Amino acid sequence: MGQIPKFLEKGHARFKKDLFIKQQELYAKLDEGQKPKIMVITCADSRVYATEIFDAKAGDLFVIRNIAGLVPPYRGRGDYRSTAAALEFAVKELKVEHIVILGHQKCGGILACADHLDETHTHVGGWVKQLSALRDAIWNTEKSKAENVTHLEQASVVQSVENLATYPFIKERMEDGTLNIKGGWVSFPDLDVTWF
Repeated sequence: MGQIPKFLEKGHARFKKDLFIKQQELYAKLDEGQKPKIMVITCADSRVYATEIFDAKAGDLFVIRNIAGLVPPYRGRGDYRSTAAALEFAVKELKVEHIVILGHQKCGGILACADHLDETHTHVGGWVKQLSALRDAIWNTEKSKAENVTHLEQASVVQSVENLATYPFIKERMEDGTLNIKGGWVSFPDLDVTWF
């Protein structure tokens, strides 16, 4: 089927010789199962690495990554099952106490929506189409495209936070005070997080 990329082979060898040795107790404990308190939903963008941004160790965060870090509204057994399945597992089985939606600057998924790829691309377009109404509502022709895209990046985080409350199992936990929801946006190149 193909070769293992040398970058991955060498990286794994370094990991086993260095970090794994230093944290053998942690990895042995993780063999018993995971118990993260925090779920992070973020973009698949290779520059947005939540565990590094929050200085987390293996087992600290339950992370889902998708294009633009979006949470669609609840649809029962409808589309977007991957994100919904991860939410259900984190909230009902792992009993996470926090969900963080983490958007970021210069997001290709948000740019795809801004460029109306939702009308021309099958998979990316189908996914970012959930932002089309938001894009149309907030776009300001008196501002630059870059300003509008940044506004859409941040507004999409807020929309995803609001969409979380449409999931019955999340709403129940929010109402009984056992689940906290927060939205954040990472800027480049400083990787500062603005919280909403």
